Amino acid sequence: MKELETFVKDGRLSPVTGETLVELIQRKKEKDKYDRFKFFSGSALLLLLGGLLFQFYGLHGAANGEAYGSAALQLLERYVFIVIPAFLIWQYSLRQYREADEDYEALRAELIDRSEELWLPHGDGQIRTEILALLDEHHGINLYYKS
Repeated sequence: MKELETFVKDGRLSPVTGETLVELIQRKKEKDKYDRFKFFSGSALLLLLGGLLFQFYGLHGAANGEAYGSAALQLLERYVFIVIPAFLIWQYSLRQYREADEDYEALRAELIDRSEELWLPHGDGQIRTEILALLDEHHGINLYYKS
C-alpha cells in the first residue's frame, strides 16, 4: 500500500484510483481472513463428526450386539451441544466468506470495467503495467481480466 501512496504523491496515479486500489487490497485481505476461518471451522466440524463416527462404529460395532439405534441416540444426546454450535459456526463462516468474496469481486470487476476512466489519461502504460504487476505479485489481485 505504501507503493501506491508513492505513485499518488508523485502524481503518476490519481488519488481516486489510489484509494480504490487500497480499498480493493483491504477487501482481498478480509476475503482471505474469512477463507481461513471457513477452512478451520469446516475442518473442526469434519474432525468432530469423524470422531463421532469412529466412536459409534469403532466402539459400538455390530460384533458386540448392541442395537445401533440406541447407541446413536446416546451419542447424539451426549454431543448435541458440541455438534450444533460447530455446525452453526461453520455456516456463519461460509456466509461471511461469501459476502466478503462478493464485495471483493464486485469492486475488482468495477475496476476492470472502468479501467480507462481510472487511470490518468496522460499517464503512460508502463505505470499501469507496473502497478498491476505489483498488485498481482504482492497481494494476489488480478486486474488484467475478469475470470
